[in-house]
Amino acid sequence: MQLWQLTDKDFKLRGFIHIPIYMVSTDGDIMETEAEAYVVPNMTVPILLGEDFQQSYEVCVTRNIEEGTHLSFFHHEYQIRAIPVEHMRDFGCLHQSTHMVGQFVRQQLHRHNKN
Repeated sequence: MQLWQLTDKDFKLRGFIHIPIYMVSTDGDIMETEAEAYVVPNMTVPILLGEDFQQSYEVCVTRNIEEGTHLSFFHHEYQIRAIPVEHMRDFGCLHQSTHMVGQFVRQQLHRHNKN
């Protein structure tokens, strides 16, 4: 498997691990989950929790201008406050995702149709 989105195109996977993920809830309780993760050298982010993690734990995201963004887990009362992180030094190396390109195209098409 080759990864192009998070790394340069020439990087290969180094392995696969099970890693504990600890989170502090808004009540101060510590929650532990587990993720299956690929080990990728020189990745531009420390860890990326993908859709499989979100589906396994039924993660829900709630956004509120006054209260901020929170994560919750289905069937659990715990909420985790989401906080922004600083861009890493290699952030400029990220390749533009197809989502962003698609969004741009949709905006241009909407403006064209509106005119």
